[in-house]
Formats: sequence, C-alpha cells, structure tokens
Amino acid sequence: MGTTRAPILDALKAYEPELIAIRRDIHRHPETAFEETRTARIVANKLRARQPRRADRHRSGGGPLAGRDKVNAEAPLVTGSEDFSFMLNARPGAFIFIGAGANPDGSFNDVHTPRYDFNDEILTLGAGYWVSLVQEELG
Repeated sequence: MGTTRAPILDALKAYEPELIAIRRDIHRHPETAFEETRTARIVANKLRARQPRRADRHRSGGGPLAGRDKVNAEAPLVTGSEDFSFMLNARPGAFIFIGAGANPDGSFNDVHTPRYDFNDEILTLGAGYWVSLVQEELG
C-alpha cells in the first residue's frame, strides 16, 4: 500500500533536472523567512508560464467586485506551505490574499496566532470573488 503522494512524485520525475537547477539557484541566493520575494517570483513565473490565463484571471477576478483600485496585482509574491502546493497538483488554480483589514492602529495579527480575529464581514466579498471567477469561466 502506498501513499497518495506516490503518483505525484512519479510525475515530478520529468521535472527533476529543472527542479534541481531551481533548488541550486535558490540556495545560492538565500532569503529569510517570510521575505522570500526572489524565490516567490521564480515560482510565480514558472506557474504563469505553465498556465498564464489562469494566473491572469485570478489577478483580475476581484476588480469588478471590490473596485479595481483595491486590487493590487503587484503585491509581493510569497511561497505557500507544501500542503497548498500539493493541492494545486490535484486542482490547478492560484491562491490569493483577501485583505481582511487591520487594527485601528494599522497593525495586524498574523493568522495562526492567538490574537488573530477573522473579519467575518469579508466573507461576502470572498464568496463573491469565487462566484465571479466561476461566471467568467462558464461564460
């Protein structure tokens, strides 16, 4: 009995030389945690090259809903955790950040910390974003 990751790892064999080259490049240019801007740019460019239409759609999807002035398509790219990357192997897509707001003093509390307070008012905007993507996809 194997794991569900075995087929994914087999499929990755075709990309092994490219992945090794990327890993070596990243190790030659180390970045500190949560500041992986160069690394994120490399990953994002590879993903965009493989699925440019999908990346553009996710970048533009929130504009009609939130207002184009509130969508930052040039926001810093970040690398996600491996569970998110494995999910994208099963279902092609992209992850976005939906601004959930800041504290009155301008600070914010990171997710997965005891002080994080999810902004329930953002739920309708988030649901609307996904509806707009589906409507665009289905024409």
